[in-house]
Amino acid sequence: MNAERLLAHFERISEAPDAIARLRRFILDLAVRGKLVEQDPEDEPAEEQLERITLAKLALGRKERAFKKKKSDMSIESFRYLLPSGWASATLADLVTILNGRAYKQSELLDSGTPVLRVGNLFTSNKWYYSNLELDDDKCIDDGDLIFAWSASFGPFVRKGGRVIYHYHIWKLPLHSPADLSLDYLYLYLLHKTAEIKGAGPVSFRNDASFALQVLPSLTTTPTQIKQLRQTILNLAVRGKLVEQDPEDEPAEELVRLIAEDKKLRMAERRIRAPRNAHSVNSEDVPLDLPPSWKTFPLGDISLVSDPNPSHRYPSYDGGTVPILSTQEFSGLDGWNPSTAKLVQREFHDYQVDSCNFEPGDIVFARKGRIGLPRFLPSLERYAFSHTVFIVKPLCGVYPQYLLWALRRQAVVDWLTKEMNQNTGVPTLGKDKTERIPIPLPPLSEQHRIVAKVDELMALCDQLEQQLSQADQQRRRLLEAVLAEALGGRLTVEEESHANVA
Repeated sequence: MNAERLLAHFERISEAPDAIARLRRFILDLAVRGKLVEQDPEDEPAEEQLERITLAKLALGRKERAFKKKKSDMSIESFRYLLPSGWASATLADLVTILNGRAYKQSELLDSGTPVLRVGNLFTSNKWYYSNLELDDDKCIDDGDLIFAWSASFGPFVRKGGRVIYHYHIWKLPLHSPADLSLDYLYLYLLHKTAEIKGAGPVSFRNDASFALQVLPSLTTTPTQIKQLRQTILNLAVRGKLVEQDPEDEPAEELVRLIAEDKKLRMAERRIRAPRNAHSVNSEDVPLDLPPSWKTFPLGDISLVSDPNPSHRYPSYDGGTVPILSTQEFSGLDGWNPSTAKLVQREFHDYQVDSCNFEPGDIVFARKGRIGLPRFLPSLERYAFSHTVFIVKPLCGVYPQYLLWALRRQAVVDWLTKEMNQNTGVPTLGKDKTERIPIPLPPLSEQHRIVAKVDELMALCDQLEQQLSQADQQRRRLLEAVLAEALGGRLTVEEESHANVA
């Protein structure tokens, strides 16, 4: 997205109700979750900045509690969104000094002197009072100071308009360490939180996101942006923001019974063994803003995770007819390319599909090398698997396509990156950790509605990629024509036509 394209499409976009406000809210939400720009691994981690801010806070002699690096503090906002690598959470008091204004007697409010800033002056009122009081700097606001009105109409402001003294319904928020925290970023974050508090809530957020998904495609100009758009769609889907909740739906909590019955039946038929370990979801991995009818489960509670090659043996490939598939045969987002697979002999029954009782809807999940990359089983009649993958079998009550989308989120990749074993030289994921992947699960009916909406939006992304590919071809033809002209040639009629289109 860029300014030129935004201006070019502004007239069409602005016809929608509350268009600019919706785009602004949606963009702010992406910004404060690290979804608007890419992270640079060379950037200094935010925790190191917080340490310096803490030292600066102590040096100022403030009596507020200093920020400590411990788990309870890092759960502020409780990882509401899985933060990008390098980010950290803190309270507002960890970052700024919160100074209040003062109350003024009627006799202190005059017709001349130093202006007295009141909440009304920030929002609706042009009537100003003045005072001749000489107050400390803490009771004065200068241009560039960050302030926050906390009563009636409320919200953050960066002061413009000269030095004033201020009313006690306004906070002044000087940074503990301006070199380690962008005042503009903090202002945008407070603006975002204010919009949430004022009732922009889940319904408004869903509307803003829906609106953004409708208009941003026309401003999307690179494959990277389309990739980010896909992740935004998935993030909204698994937070309950993509479709409306139906109060008539059976809560996800009731799925526990269906899942338990499915497991009991499979064990009775000796199709699976009793689970060895009980799994739970860390509270830090549970989004705070899920709808009340949702529940977050560990993957191992809602599916069966199996190793299709438990012996991890390499068979003889002589005279084989069955392709043995590994992560090397992963193709694109969903596909398989079995032509690169080695062939095994049929007597290596450990590798045969029928012995593992695989079914349509089962998901293949990479556990070695390229971690994740989930996709459904290939449509081949006969195949086998290497030890580089797990098979994830959704249990009764879990819609396989929903689980596939949930596993494709960047948040899952980030979670796995923290959990997987890096000591082997090749990133490797154990079965136990795979079974602990947190999956937000809605009622079954809502799972189906979400999948239908995601499929619709992903088809839109496919169209955008196709359009970009066509535009790239036009740009290449135009470039060739311009180069030919620069070298002394002339544009042909066909090249002029392509140039005009581009």
